[in-house]
Amino acid sequence: SSASVVTVPRKNKTRCCELLVQDTSPGPSPDIRVGRPDASAEAVSIAGSFKRANILAFGFALLIGGFGVFGGLKAPAPLILLVAALLAFFGARRWLDRSSDVYKFRDAEAATKQNWLRAQQQWAERTGSATFDAKKQEVLKLRTAIDYLPQVRASKLDKLKKSVR
Repeated sequence: SSASVVTVPRKNKTRCCELLVQDTSPGPSPDIRVGRPDASAEAVSIAGSFKRANILAFGFALLIGGFGVFGGLKAPAPLILLVAALLAFFGARRWLDRSSDVYKFRDAEAATKQNWLRAQQQWAERTGSATFDAKKQEVLKLRTAIDYLPQVRASKLDKLKKSVR
């Protein structure tokens, strides 16, 4: 970074050095400890859909299977109804279950975690002590130069007096 030259009275030289440090370090990254966020209504609905789909599909299959076993039908019909109950269970469960939609929430959570980790890494890189130490050395050099200014002024005045004579 570049600093502009400013004429400052000698008594304010320390204040001048403090003003030259423009990039102040924001310090270490904040430690934000919060619990997991509350799930949205859609996420809760999707999470409950697997259980709800299993219960409804089991009830539907139980109804068909019970009718096949206890319905008093002749030989091949109960077997066909039991197979139909099994197919109905898996078909109804697949039709009613929306738990596969949970992947979009998992992807969003993973992306958010990745963004947070990247932000913390950038914070650590930008606020590390290396930039602070470099700026501190620059300010110390400027302070030394400011401390030496009276001698430079005196030597320039001597040169000017000699050249005028």
